Amino acid sequence: MRILALDTSTSACSVAFWDDGTIRADLFAEMARGQSEHLVPMIQTVLSKCHTQVQEMDMIAVSTGPGAFTGVRIGLATARGLALASGIPIRGVTTLEVVARGVPENERVGHAVLALIDSKRDDIFAQLFQNDHSAVGGPVALAPAEIPAYCRAGNQQDQSLVLAGDAAHRMMAHGFADAEISAVLSSSLHPQATVVAEIAAESGMPGPDELPPSPTYLRPPDVKIRADGGRLRP
Repeated sequence: MRILALDTSTSACSVAFWDDGTIRADLFAEMARGQSEHLVPMIQTVLSKCHTQVQEMDMIAVSTGPGAFTGVRIGLATARGLALASGIPIRGVTTLEVVARGVPENERVGHAVLALIDSKRDDIFAQLFQNDHSAVGGPVALAPAEIPAYCRAGNQQDQSLVLAGDAAHRMMAHGFADAEISAVLSSSLHPQATVVAEIAAESGMPGPDELPPSPTYLRPPDVKIRADGGRLRP
């Protein structure tokens, strides 16, 4: 299976070409903004390195959030456009699952994985995973002070935690200092398109009746339409 995988859901931009279990080429760059300008050139670079093109893919895979509102939409819009133009299916993968799966095996042994994404607001997007990659419930948006209780409720085996994602350091500093929960930091800070491809490959080809992926939002956007519909005042 040949998969073009994309991620722009946090403060980074990532592209990978997966070919039957082998990553033929990938690019990753941290960036707070500018994914809309960098994503397509990165796709072109990855594909040209492998002397292939989008039309030769079997699937396009993309992270769906939660994450940065604009970044999630950039990735999904680009993936949908490529899929529509090429007539190939598209599969979405949640960003927290990508972050958790990106934790190296040697770091997850004996630990549950807590994936944490910075919402750029007061709360943190979080999801707990067992070390066999299985999710414990769905993703949540919680204040840092609420996350220890969330972990206690979901971590039935009382395992120590490995914290992954771009909010892991913030959570370790402010949320676990006095929580009496054993936790360590992972080296996995950003979702990677290589992991997006891996998860998508395991899920298999989308069925003919499967709907295209939609963004995963845990709260409404900060920008809202005014009550007057945005009309100019006379």
